[in-house]
Amino acid sequence: MGADCSQMSCTKRPVHKEPSNNLLPASQLTQTRSRQETFGQTESRRVTTVTRSRNQTVEEYAIANLHKVLSDAYRKDNSAITDHIENGFAVDFPLNYTGWTLCHVAAQTGNVELLKLLIEFKCDLDVQELAEGWTPLMVAAINNMEEIARILVESGADISVKDKSSNTASDLADKYRSKAVSSIISS
Repeated sequence: MGADCSQMSCTKRPVHKEPSNNLLPASQLTQTRSRQETFGQTESRRVTTVTRSRNQTVEEYAIANLHKVLSDAYRKDNSAITDHIENGFAVDFPLNYTGWTLCHVAAQTGNVELLKLLIEFKCDLDVQELAEGWTPLMVAAINNMEEIARILVESGADISVKDKSSNTASDLADKYRSKAVSSIISS
């Protein structure tokens, strides 16, 4: 015999949906921004810039904007990175499961302006990623990024830090035949 809710004291439970934590009101989004292109033309592009709300922690903001920050870093959109940092994105926040930071990305891509920006915001120059234990100076050595290595050394990066295989940045520069970087580190 099937039970009928009209004859019994059954109540239907209302469906309750939890609000999504990563959605912000439309009032906190801006939609267009102009930028100067390398060919001297101004292009208007549609972007979404999210500002940190008053009740959002720095960690919540960083997690919500992680993919955008990583994408902006690889596209070398330094003005967008500046906006994120000014809105509370921690400069040393890990960008992926290996622990790479914006400083590692700047070293890999040779983005001198991003590196200078991060130094201005007091990033950790000796932060080690989790997979190999590489610092930004080691990443610069592996990728033969001479100017990045020079800025890191002049800004106080520790040249004696060792990775998980006990290699220093100088050892990696030699291994990957980055002679210019090797000479910067050893001078």
